Amino acid sequence: MRQPTLPRHLTSNESEPAKADSAPIRVPIADRSNTLEALHPKPKLKAKASSKSNETKAGAKKAESAALTVPIVAVPIRAVSPATASVRTVSRAEVQAAKAAKAEKAENAAKAQKAAKGKNSTASITPIGAARAKRRAKKKHRLVAKILTGVAATAVLAGATYLLGYSPFFALDADYVRVVAVEDTMIDVEAVAEVALANTGKQLISIRTGEIRAAVAELAAVREVQVQRNWPAGLTVTVEAREPVAAVQAGERYMLVDGEGVALGKARLRGDLPKLVVDLGDQAAIVSALEVYRELPEQVAGQLRHVSAKSRDNVSTTLTTG
Repeated sequence: MRQPTLPRHLTSNESEPAKADSAPIRVPIADRSNTLEALHPKPKLKAKASSKSNETKAGAKKAESAALTVPIVAVPIRAVSPATASVRTVSRAEVQAAKAAKAEKAENAAKAQKAAKGKNSTASITPIGAARAKRRAKKKHRLVAKILTGVAATAVLAGATYLLGYSPFFALDADYVRVVAVEDTMIDVEAVAEVALANTGKQLISIRTGEIRAAVAELAAVREVQVQRNWPAGLTVTVEAREPVAAVQAGERYMLVDGEGVALGKARLRGDLPKLVVDLGDQAAIVSALEVYRELPEQVAGQLRHVSAKSRDNVSTTLTTG
């Protein structure tokens, strides 16, 4: 029996797949495993409901994800036999030295960082900050100058105190003691000099000029006294004398008195001085007699022999004409 023939387009379509099945399939090496699995799928096994299978699947998934994300590099491992292996022991000193070196390195790094930070901060100072820093520096310089000035002044003062208080260079020398007084007066210049020379050898700064002034003022005929230090080792005593204005008879001689009734000393009677008859111890009576003499007219004063005063209120005059 004759078999029926099929149309040509049907036969050609069926023959081409057969031809394709007979040709070898070329797949890249990287995709070969996937292609084999696609061509020959493995039969799926029924999953057991046990917890062990679930853990296994989870581990497989984690391994698969790790294999996809992290490249694996194969490193050859060389086996070392116990006979060829060497063991090196480290001493405690080496460990401490290593720690010290590490600490020093860290400290140097910190210092370098701090220095760099300081440079940056200095470079970034604003004009206001610069002016403030300048004012602070000036204030600091002024303070230092004041301190140095105070120290120098203290040192100079201490040195001067030592020299003035203890150095013989500033001790009173008798050759440099002077007495200044007007000539032809009743002042005893030698007595004044003796009072001043009593301080010879003392430090000039320690001599009490007030005591010298009081001692000289007690001398006769002295109205006023001035004492002055002459550095480095001198002393000057200036004396102002009392002026005699009358003569009081005292025995065979006369005692000269000034306008205040102070006795200046004995002397010969001077023709230009009035003669008083009065008790020298009654100073008030002497003053009253002098007041009466000053009030006499010139014609009467020219004929005066003496003025008598028994007391302050009992004063009389005696003229040469009786």
